[in-house]
Amino acid sequence: MATNQKTTVKTFIMNILVDNAGFINKGAELMLYSVMERAAKFYKKKPDFIACRFKPKGSIHKNLYELRIQQRQNLIPIKYIPQFVTKKIYGFVAPKDIDLILDAGGFRFGDQWEDSCTDEKIKQSVDFYKVLKQKGVKIILLSQAFGPFKKDHSRKFIEEVFPFFNLVIAREKQSLKNLEAVFGKNDKIACYPDFTNIYQPKLPEKEKEVFSKYHDRVCIIPNKKMITHTEDNAKDVYVNFLSSLAFMLHEKGHKPYFLNHEGKEDEELIREIINNSGNSFEYLTGLNADQVKWIIGQSKLCITSRFHGLVSALSQDVPAFCTSWSHKYEELLKDYQFEEGLLDYKKSRENIDKVASILENPDDYNNIKTIITKNSTIQKEKTEQMWREIGMIIT
Repeated sequence: MATNQKTTVKTFIMNILVDNAGFINKGAELMLYSVMERAAKFYKKKPDFIACRFKPKGSIHKNLYELRIQQRQNLIPIKYIPQFVTKKIYGFVAPKDIDLILDAGGFRFGDQWEDSCTDEKIKQSVDFYKVLKQKGVKIILLSQAFGPFKKDHSRKFIEEVFPFFNLVIAREKQSLKNLEAVFGKNDKIACYPDFTNIYQPKLPEKEKEVFSKYHDRVCIIPNKKMITHTEDNAKDVYVNFLSSLAFMLHEKGHKPYFLNHEGKEDEELIREIINNSGNSFEYLTGLNADQVKWIIGQSKLCITSRFHGLVSALSQDVPAFCTSWSHKYEELLKDYQFEEGLLDYKKSRENIDKVASILENPDDYNNIKTIITKNSTIQKEKTEQMWREIGMIIT
């Protein structure tokens, strides 16, 4: 579906909704920044963005607004309030003023989200998209994981909203198969990798100096979903695995540290893992997405249960191992030809030895790094191809 034709450049300021991005999850924040950076290149005047239906206090982005779905402001119907008033005075954009939707949801369609696929939620989504399509808004689902769709409501959700999308991008082969199992071969469906792989974190030199202490160390990134989205009684096994792994790395002089890639629950999990280890391991929390990705890029090795922690490592040529609660981890490792990077936390001793072996054998480590670097280049070119295709749709 890709094309080599040049895209035109629009001159008016657009309101682009970067839907289902956010700031708590650092992967979602990375996706937001990636979209803002790349989408802006299609326009002569820098577009305004609406992020995740809210804008956090203290945001440094002046052209970032909040989306509010409301009928009135100070008793005045929203439809009668000019856009410049809602944006510049009240700091939000109403749905009537959206020009384009780039959905950066990551993973929100599939059986694992069946509990949230209520009839009410489906209707709300359909009503929202229907109004926007009537005014000609284009809606693109940027590369994300999909499916499977074997449960009634998860299948109903994707079937109901699919007609409103101009392009739906699976970010790996299994998600593509899951979509085609519902819709068959379809010109609206494409497959490209996670697009944060080409985003370069931007840090002031002073921050780089502060974080340089994490250079050539082992970064460990836990994930609460390894407990909530896996089999029952997984918590103790998972906690014991990561605490034992950290202890081994410490004993062998690799100076492991923990990194919080999301919010409060992941931080609580990190504390529990550290307490269980019997060591006072260092951990980082409360960082922004640029800081998180930059620090991961300084690592000698990353061990992660967060998907975008894995992307940030591999796309910066850092060898990485991961645990998994979804097919998206296995598929990402395949894209980098490093399938052996998958860790089975239920086989603790065997997998701890696997990590230790890589670190203790420089030839093995360098071979893996070479393979990852080669495939990183390939994946980044695919992302550039994705943006070229999107450009043909939105300009």
